[in-house]
Amino acid sequence: MNDLRLIMFDCDGTLVNALHHHVTAMGEAFRHHGREAPGEDRLRQLIGLNLEVIMSYLAPDAPETHHHDLAETYRRIYRRMRADGQIDEPLYPSAKDVVQGLADQGYVLGIATGKGRPGVDHLIEAHGFQGLFSTIQTPNNAPGKPHPGMIEQGMAETGATRENTVMIGDTTFDMEMAVNAGVASIGVSWGFHPADALKQAGAAHLVDHFDDLVPVLDKIWG
Repeated sequence: MNDLRLIMFDCDGTLVNALHHHVTAMGEAFRHHGREAPGEDRLRQLIGLNLEVIMSYLAPDAPETHHHDLAETYRRIYRRMRADGQIDEPLYPSAKDVVQGLADQGYVLGIATGKGRPGVDHLIEAHGFQGLFSTIQTPNNAPGKPHPGMIEQGMAETGATRENTVMIGDTTFDMEMAVNAGVASIGVSWGFHPADALKQAGAAHLVDHFDDLVPVLDKIWG
C-alpha cells in the first residue's frame, strides 16, 4: 500500500471550464432575491469554496439564512440549466488524454472539489470518465476548502500516504488545502487564480498546460 500514488484533481478551473455558467446562474439567483448580480472578476476569486461561503462573501450584509437561500436558488437554477441542455463544461486541452494516461499508468485518481456531487457525476458521465476516479470528495461529504478534509478522506479511502499524494488545482484554496493536509501540490495557470497567487499559497510546482503534468509528477516521485 505504501507504493500507491494518489492524484487528487479539482474540477472547475482545473479539469473543465465552467466559469460562464457559474456567472449566469449566480446573476439570476441574485436578481431573484432583489440583489445586484456579482461581477465575473469577483466570482472568479471565490469559485472553489463551498457555495454558502461564497454567498457570505458576495452578500456580506445579509444574515446566514439568506446565504443559504441564495445558495439553494443558485443550485435550483443550475439544475434547470443542466436539464435544459444549457450547461456545457468543456475540458481543458489534453485533459482527457492526460487523465486517462495517468490511470493507465497505475496512478490512483481522485477528485476534491467545491462542486456538488450531482455536478461531478454529470461531468464524469459527459466526458467519459466513468471508473477513473477511485475517490470523489465534494461538499456533500467533506468539509470545504481550504480545510484538509477532502484530501484526508481521499487518502483514507484509497490507502495512500501523505508522501504519495498530490493535489492539482487552479485556486489558492486548493494549494492551501494541500498545505494543510501535508501533501505536495501542483498549481495550474489556466484556471481562476493567477500563478503568482498559487505560488504564494504554497504551490510546490506550477504548470501551464495539461501535458506538463506528467513530467512534474515524475519529478515529484522520481
